[in-house]
Amino acid sequence: MNPKIFCLILNYRHHQDTLSCVRHLEDADLPRDSQIIILDNTEDNSSYQALKKALPKHKIIKNKANLGFAAGNNVGVRHALKNKATHVLIINPDVKVPERFFAPFLKHFKTNPRLGLVGPALKHKVKNKTYYGLDGYMDWDFAKPQHHSIARVPSKKPIRAQFLTFACVLINAELLKQNLLDERYFMYLEDVDFGLTAKKLGYELILDSSVIATHQTSASFSHPRHKLKISYKSHIKFIFKWLIFPHNLIAASYQSLHYPYLYFLWTYHHWRYRPTSTK
Repeated sequence: MNPKIFCLILNYRHHQDTLSCVRHLEDADLPRDSQIIILDNTEDNSSYQALKKALPKHKIIKNKANLGFAAGNNVGVRHALKNKATHVLIINPDVKVPERFFAPFLKHFKTNPRLGLVGPALKHKVKNKTYYGLDGYMDWDFAKPQHHSIARVPSKKPIRAQFLTFACVLINAELLKQNLLDERYFMYLEDVDFGLTAKKLGYELILDSSVIATHQTSASFSHPRHKLKISYKSHIKFIFKWLIFPHNLIAASYQSLHYPYLYFLWTYHHWRYRPTSTK
């Protein structure tokens, strides 16, 4: 069977990022019969109208509200499965893929029938320094997801992962038929949850560091502090889904202290290092 990939881009207000993402996917080695689907989570019609005008050849689905990451993407996943997708790409609007992108991933799927997910190394900048985000692993003592991130170009050897970031990941449609994204997470931890569930179902996950995509990390939040409340709620749901007593209470207690600490730390850095205006 020829591959039929549905590329899902969840847009929330930043339609210019979405347009850039679409252009890069169009320039990549996307197989014939594949489709690019934009899922608009924006509350009003501003982004939808702009995207509809700029992308008349692509399907744009206007969600009824801001459904969050998991539920918003599941709208596209269900559409993809209904239309006989073999694979589904979930990609953030602020990610740009290289021209040679799909072929290496599809090769992995062809040689490994139990492969559930494959993702690229994500090149990004932190304080003008370049890093490459790789796979993730769990510190189960406190239910802390950890991400490998390195400052040099990664080796080209595939990495078997516990979970992959859903900023950019290609998923086997057979896995999605068994398991959609858990909609109890409005945002954050859904990718960790999905990866762990995939492994529980007997699928493998691979980070192919020979493929490097660029992640601009344009935020839906004006400041990182604003995402902490949503992240905390997701984290507590994750803990009580994956851990049993008494480990769930230990992890939940730790995170209930850790998140306020992060809030005050980030608040301090925000005010301490904020730009000062000069006349």
